[in-house]
This record gives sequence, structure tokens and C-alpha cells, in this order.
Amino acid sequence: MKPEASARLLPEVIRQGMGPGQLLDGLLASMAELHRPCEDILDRLQAICDPRAVPERLLPFLARWVRFDGLCDERAQRRGRHPGIEDAGHLRELIAIAAELAHARGTAVGLLRFLALATGITGYRIEEQVRDDQGAIRPFHLRLIAPAAARRQHELVLLVLRMAKPAHVTCDLLFA
Repeated sequence: MKPEASARLLPEVIRQGMGPGQLLDGLLASMAELHRPCEDILDRLQAICDPRAVPERLLPFLARWVRFDGLCDERAQRRGRHPGIEDAGHLRELIAIAAELAHARGTAVGLLRFLALATGITGYRIEEQVRDDQGAIRPFHLRLIAPAAARRQHELVLLVLRMAKPAHVTCDLLFA
């Protein structure tokens, strides 16, 4: 904060003692200098938090903020036990629209959008009226029909499905 701005916050009786070469002027100038590094960071905060602009190494940090850390756990991916998102651009976009996805969580529209963004493949379909072997409709069950191109990302599709569908709904995954 500039010394002039700090001075405006002081009571009038104290401001009367201000003037060139006075102790208070020196204190306010010193305070402004000490706060400069923090203010520089705060001025850049928008850029630091923008998933479309941050360096790729900060994406896992931002993903944790929006509960997408399961999509980019690099240690688990190196061990070969986690699908993860292959394209950093897809992860950037998912983080950027995390609030929209959270709002649509548990809906067919939200699930389809999440899948398309995470895998980079469109053409997913959902069947909500799934019948069992006797021909009766299975309550709280859906069938996700994924395009054949998504087969190589099978584990990622399952992960997104678990994240985006309602917890009480069961699901089958089929590839077209």
C-alpha cells in the first residue's frame, strides 16, 4: 500500500503530524517497502490461479483445490496403478469449469460433459431405462455406452464415472 493510502487510514490527529522529513512519513515509506513483495504477489493472484495460464507443474495443486486430484496423481501414474488424464489441456479445462461440473454433478448432462473433457472423445451415451434378464427395469441403474475410441482410456472412463454419477446409482460400461 502506498504511503499516501496508508496515511488516509490514520486518524486526523495523527495525520496532522505528517510532513516532509517527519518520522511518520519515514515509517509509512518503510511499511510500504516491507509490504511490496506481498502486494506484488496479490497483484498477480489472478494469473497464479488461472488453470489456463499457470505452468503445467502447478496443475496438480489447482486440481486439489477443486477435488480433481485423483485425475492427476503423478506418483500413482508412474506406478502404473492410476489412469490420469493424458493431456494437460484437458486437465486445465476441467479445472477451469470445475464449478459448472459440480453444479451438474449427478446429471446425465454433467457426466457426458465430464467424460468428453477428460478423455477428449465425444459420442458417449447414457441409457437410463436398463432392463434385467427378466425384462424388468432396474431401478437406480444406468448404462454408459462409450465410443470405441475411448477403450484405451477404460480406467479413466471408470474413474470419471465414479466421480460424476450419483453414489446410489449402479452402472454398466459398454464400448460401442
